Amino acid sequence: MDAGQIVDHATRLVGMEDPAAQDIAWEFLRNRWSMVWGAQLWRTGLKTASFGPDYYRDFLTLSSVPEMVSEVSTDGIQYYPECVAGPDAARFTVDGPTITLIPPLAAGASAFVRYKVPAADLEETTLIPLPGAAECLLAYVTGDLYEYMRQMAKAQVKLQEGTALLERMRLTEVAQRSHVSTLIPSESLRWDEPRA
Repeated sequence: MDAGQIVDHATRLVGMEDPAAQDIAWEFLRNRWSMVWGAQLWRTGLKTASFGPDYYRDFLTLSSVPEMVSEVSTDGIQYYPECVAGPDAARFTVDGPTITLIPPLAAGASAFVRYKVPAADLEETTLIPLPGAAECLLAYVTGDLYEYMRQMAKAQVKLQEGTALLERMRLTEVAQRSHVSTLIPSESLRWDEPRA
């Protein structure tokens, strides 16, 4: 379900299909999308950047401005955000796309950065990139529209549904991170033999 379909469906559910209601629903959708995106360090939003041994020693520059940097590591050294690092610990600061490293990388060391990209801007045909997020957003936007219409009982039910769906998304994310499936071919099956 894309963003436009979420807005159309939510306004149809509450019976407000005029252009003004659509604009209000878009505002609710964008606010709720920002909230859902910021609720978790989603695997979908994590990107990885690698910097070879010939890169600059004291800073790393990402291709875009990250929402947050979750990990900076090199060959044997883990850097921590400056706000949590001890006085003698390796630390980093983030200023736009530039990550400053203290102390600088050792000669010949490679660096690895994992960071979260900012939430995508929602347009009419933007597909929601998180599994289950379209249903969650639909419930939240419908609840927000009911609240806007002062139908508090209906609003409460839909907002509780949205919260439950968001919690299910979080639990699914955690479960998928902890279980990695591996396909191991069976030695007993020979591919050149016909199967019954």
